[in-house]
Amino acid sequence: MSEPLRLNHLYRVVDAETFAAARDSAWLREVFAPSELRTTTRPDWAYTGLYWYGTATYFELFEAGAQGPAGSTGVAFAVETAGATAPLAAHWRQTFGAASSRIVVRPIGDEAPVPWFQMTHAEPDRLDRLHLWAMEYHADFLAAWHASETMARGITRAEVLERYTRVVDGPVDPLLDDVLGVTLALTADERDFFARHLAAFDESSAPAVAHGVGHGPADVVQGDGITFALADATAASRGVQEIVCRLRRAVAPQTLVVGRSTVDVDGDRLVWTFRDQPL
Repeated sequence: MSEPLRLNHLYRVVDAETFAAARDSAWLREVFAPSELRTTTRPDWAYTGLYWYGTATYFELFEAGAQGPAGSTGVAFAVETAGATAPLAAHWRQTFGAASSRIVVRPIGDEAPVPWFQMTHAEPDRLDRLHLWAMEYHADFLAAWHASETMARGITRAEVLERYTRVVDGPVDPLLDDVLGVTLALTADERDFFARHLAAFDESSAPAVAHGVGHGPADVVQGDGITFALADATAASRGVQEIVCRLRRAVAPQTLVVGRSTVDVDGDRLVWTFRDQPL
């Protein structure tokens, strides 16, 4: 049986103005969610991102540059069944002709890096501005990385994110629970690329309007706790257009302008809308 379609995390590349505004937002840092500004250095490249952590999902923003132009988008699918990465890789290998899988490590202070997760993707893993891959957390990660912070030793997203939120700064009572939905503006080729990846998972698709996801008709893909609404890309709209989040508690309506994006909060729902043109 196929692994359910689940979101591990996603990223969106934004312009410098929006990245700086998100980085400097006291509300996002002190009210919304545990977060961090982190630079990741790998043998062939380095990039700096903003990260906001929920219960089982999270999302990132990058400034245009190392991760591509504004509108570039990445979606990491979650694997929570031990060993399920292997049949997933086999499916993508059959579909795309090639697939790769490797163990990604994470540093811990001055000590040797520890195994973090198994990263699996088709070859190539990007098409135009869309980047797709899957993650299965390593069985030894939580026993090695800041192990005293929590008792968890499994490979689920919730266990790993609980550990993350103990290590990074954040509000005592954060709002963010999880990402519920994402609206993606894709070219025809990107949409086909996305669909062929999703065929490896247990999901359902229908041409409809997602409830609370997207502004108009779109192809909707419903997974386990996540809805993807797929709209047509335009010259001004590429990649992630909206991120819809469930909040832990209801709050009064408010709108924040974050560079060229807006964050709308109403009750127990937050919608972050992105634009690559000035507001």
